[in-house]
Amino acid sequence: MALVTVGIIALTAIAYFRSRSDDPGLTSEVALVLTVLLGGLAMQRPGLAAGVGVALTVLLAARTRCA
Repeated sequence: MALVTVGIIALTAIAYFRSRSDDPGLTSEVALVLTVLLGGLAMQRPGLAAGVGVALTVLLAARTRCA
C-alpha cells in the first residue's frame, strides 16, 4: 500500500507541475491521493472508509469553482 501511495503521489506531482499553468488548483490532485488512501482504509475498516468518503464527497461538492 505504501508503494502504491508513493507512486500515485509521484505521478500526481508530475502531472501537476506539467499542467499548473493551465489549472493552478490542487483539488483534483489531493482528491486523487485521498481516494487511494481511502481504498487502503476500506480494506481494514470499511465503515470508517465509507464515512470518510462521504465527508470527502460533501467537501468537494461544496467547494466554489474558480473562474
